[in-house]
Amino acid sequence: KDIGRLGEALAGMEAADADRERFSRWDKQFHLLIAEGTHNPLMAFIYWRVNQIRAHAQWSAMKNKILTPRRIAEYNRQHRAVYEAICARDVERAVAEITRHMIEVRRDLLAH
Repeated sequence: KDIGRLGEALAGMEAADADRERFSRWDKQFHLLIAEGTHNPLMAFIYWRVNQIRAHAQWSAMKNKILTPRRIAEYNRQHRAVYEAICARDVERAVAEITRHMIEVRRDLLAH
């Protein structure tokens, strides 16, 4: 059930194309579903707090600079890799893929 919902969020992101707002809504949901999928209340709470930060105006301004069509496509490739690792129940690969994704997002955020 958790993986099915994660797949729906992935499909929403991939269908967003270059629509920043739509991509962001699904991206927020995708990462929250990963946190909730751990069934660890602390992880879910931490990511819930991250999503509160994403609601701030400064985040929106940053998002508009970062989320180019090229970056959205790259983030979707990364999300797909995370999803496939989770579906395969390959914990090590999932950790490696999400780590790679978060490092790239961090680099993009700090570059602006």
